[in-house]
Amino acid sequence: LTITDNVGPTASAASSVEIKNHISIVPPGIEDSEATVDDSFTFTITVDGGLSPVTYEWSFEDDDAKTFVPIPSATGPSLTLSPVIADDQGTYQVIVSDTNDETDDDSAFLTVSNAMPLAGALGLALLAAASAFGGAATLRRRKH
Repeated sequence: LTITDNVGPTASAASSVEIKNHISIVPPGIEDSEATVDDSFTFTITVDGGLSPVTYEWSFEDDDAKTFVPIPSATGPSLTLSPVIADDQGTYQVIVSDTNDETDDDSAFLTVSNAMPLAGALGLALLAAASAFGGAATLRRRKH
């Protein structure tokens, strides 16, 4: 192995050097998404490069302080929310780092919506149909 600096080249005994790419989150990373209350939702990322082991830190933005607060035990490549609750809406961030203290991060906004239960949707449809039928019957009686 020969190393060259401003003084010149310096030779050493034979060695092997492993060169790794900088750690990076593979696109698209995590993306803005939608989830429904009471369902399950998962953000997942893939990492490229870096020197193992890779660590993951997921956090949620505190709207009042405008800072990200780590989510306890969220230390893997995926973050699962189950069941989703209304308070889960907001910005999530993941920071990945390797043993060389290189880091990369990504963030995304999760929109949470309330789903109408199937029984509620069917009931609403039946109510609308009954109202329409009742209104049509009333109009026919007035015309005679």
